[in-house]
Amino acid sequence: MILLLQLQEVTLKQLFIEQPVSAVMLVVSLLNPFWGHLIYHIFQEGQKKKCKGEKILNFFLSSQLIVGNIVLAILALLTKLNLSLDPKSKPLTPSETIIVSALLFSIVFSGNMLLRVLLSSN
Repeated sequence: MILLLQLQEVTLKQLFIEQPVSAVMLVVSLLNPFWGHLIYHIFQEGQKKKCKGEKILNFFLSSQLIVGNIVLAILALLTKLNLSLDPKSKPLTPSETIIVSALLFSIVFSGNMLLRVLLSSN
């Protein structure tokens, strides 16, 4: 995106004014690496003891559906279906619950803003 802006000689401010959807999608794309780190951490921990990955994938799947990221939602669903489910999986720790809640809240807020921007442009 930065390279494209430089080639067109447009600033980020101008882009966000002309296309407000870009600002919201930038926020969403900046949140996805945090989801990735959390999922990676949970699955690495799951190799040592009972995995909590299914719970995290449920939150991730819902967050991707909220912002309309169909590709990642399908990948999360396929991953969830391929998991070996353990009925005795451990619950999320308080810190994991706070992180997941903050990420989910941010995605819901971004999805709300995305919907408002799209509805106001019509």
